[in-house]
Amino acid sequence: MRVLAITGTSDRSEIGLFCGLKQAGVELKVILDPDSPYLSILEESGVATTRAAFRRRFCFGSLKFLKEELRLFNPEIMHAFTSRALSHALLLKGKRNVVAYRGTSGHLSRLNPWHWLTYFNPALCKIICVSNSVRKYLLSSGLPESKLAVVYKGHDQKWYADSRQASLDEFGIPSGAKVICCIANMRPVKGVQYLIEAFSMIDRAEVFLLLVGEVRDKNLIDRANASPAADCIKFAGYRKDSASILRASSIFVMPSIDREGLPKAMIEAVMADVPLVVTNVGGMPEIIRNNIDGLVVPPKDSRTLAAALKRLLEDSKQAQDFADSARQRANELLSVECMVNATRDIYESLLRSK
Repeated sequence: MRVLAITGTSDRSEIGLFCGLKQAGVELKVILDPDSPYLSILEESGVATTRAAFRRRFCFGSLKFLKEELRLFNPEIMHAFTSRALSHALLLKGKRNVVAYRGTSGHLSRLNPWHWLTYFNPALCKIICVSNSVRKYLLSSGLPESKLAVVYKGHDQKWYADSRQASLDEFGIPSGAKVICCIANMRPVKGVQYLIEAFSMIDRAEVFLLLVGEVRDKNLIDRANASPAADCIKFAGYRKDSASILRASSIFVMPSIDREGLPKAMIEAVMADVPLVVTNVGGMPEIIRNNIDGLVVPPKDSRTLAAALKRLLEDSKQAQDFADSARQRANELLSVECMVNATRDIYESLLRSK
């Protein structure tokens, strides 16, 4: 079985997938963005790689490059992990199988010609969805059930073992304070405005709200400054040490209101043994069961979110029980082995159907 994977800068789960497929006997080659920090991991694992960036929807240079790679490697399957890689793969499909990855809900329209060159393209053989919620969204968009599969992204506890607890002094957060943390690309759909409102409703004695990530919704800063809790709300901006910040956090919150697949930051919080409060959006409640692995609240409901935060702040034993249960569940559902086996099974089923 020869598979050509085409991705961008990639992430740790994808790299785990590529290494696992190689170990499982798949003849694999990965086209990776030159800016990816993971090239050395693939090379050390014996995965064949080449560097190229698919940064446009259509590029003659990228088509020429991919055509030559297909001639040299002659894969039976092309697996595209970005929409821009997918459009190029489908143009050069021939008799090969093409598999796509879909990590979010929303943003697909049958009135958009670009989407007919990618996810609605009849030549596309299979779409691997990151969660059942994404699969349901694609079904509602008119894609046939036979084209859709769900494979959770795998994670390994060992990837986070070297992360040490960060000092939060630089944010003006004293040692020993309780920290409610949210890590997100802060657009309106992430619902951070409701978290700021909820935070203003709780007792904030020695409690801080730390918001980590690029702030794309500039109204958030105004909301935070106008909040009665303004002195206890800290913006950290984009950070490369988010895993270390998580280890210094008391609670992790993902208050998304729409278009969520399965947030990487949520899974990293689980792996860091941090109690969670999440909204009932996207794939989050597929992993975090309410009152078992954490607390699940409705989106856009600041009062219920505030009550959940208060409950975990006041009952540290229950919070830790939730965190322990979430980690055990993640180890069962989100293992690298499960991800590799499920992906390989999809490849094999496509080849059998030829």
